[in-house]
Amino acid sequence: MTTNNDKPGRSEVSKPFGETSSERRSESVRWNAIAIASFVLGVLPVVPVIGSVTANGLGIKARGQIESGGERGAKLANWGIGLGVVWVVVTFAYVALVLYVSDRFVGSIDLR
Repeated sequence: MTTNNDKPGRSEVSKPFGETSSERRSESVRWNAIAIASFVLGVLPVVPVIGSVTANGLGIKARGQIESGGERGAKLANWGIGLGVVWVVVTFAYVALVLYVSDRFVGSIDLR
């Protein structure tokens, strides 16, 4: 950064191209670690139901902390909740499909 001293009595710090003072202020705000964990579990559920439900719970907790503490990560928490819900629905649909197909298959076998 350079100082502009061309005009007497006026000292102004020049900003890098495209950077505003509000962007510099937002860099000092911390990211919420629980929101990051919620997003990661929503994207990569290790155990589908447990990871998804955990992503939902962590996302809800992170949103509360972000609203009260002013941290960053609200969008990550929202994505974690949304992806967690999607994985829960996909998992239950898969289990229902497997049970339906296995019942149809096993029911069609005559064991006499």
